[in-house]
Amino acid sequence: MRKFFLIALILGCGTPAFAAAPDGKGLFCTDQTIADETADIDLVIGAKFIAFWFDQGRASTTKWQRRNDEIILRSSPTGSNYVTSSDEIGWISTTHTKDGTREETYNIDRKTLVAKGINPRRTQEFACEVMPEKKQYKQKLATTREALQDRYDERLKANQF
Repeated sequence: MRKFFLIALILGCGTPAFAAAPDGKGLFCTDQTIADETADIDLVIGAKFIAFWFDQGRASTTKWQRRNDEIILRSSPTGSNYVTSSDEIGWISTTHTKDGTREETYNIDRKTLVAKGINPRRTQEFACEVMPEKKQYKQKLATTREALQDRYDERLKANQF
């Protein structure tokens, strides 16, 4: 009976730490300093939102961007290895562009869910929410893309061409 109690205690204590592991979960993040109503729709599309999916020790980053008059999702194809501590998760994401290689550093506070992104052009802080399932994560990405597309299309209505 004593062995059973010890095994149950060990398994019970290990469960919360295992449940907090990032793999198999996502984050949807919003930069609170960029107003939804701003006149610069490209700023809202390209910088207000960011999302991360964690799987097999790698973090994949997804951003929204405008390709001509269409809003698309741009995701890192392989993701980047992340490192965790009890306080944060961090990684460096490398993007290959026509102008060369650009690195972005990400750190997420595990308690507050504030993500900090640093790249050569800017430093941003995002408030994040956990997406515990892939289906929920993908739905949030699609819904956000559709809302951005609707907003962009509304701006196009005033054009003659």
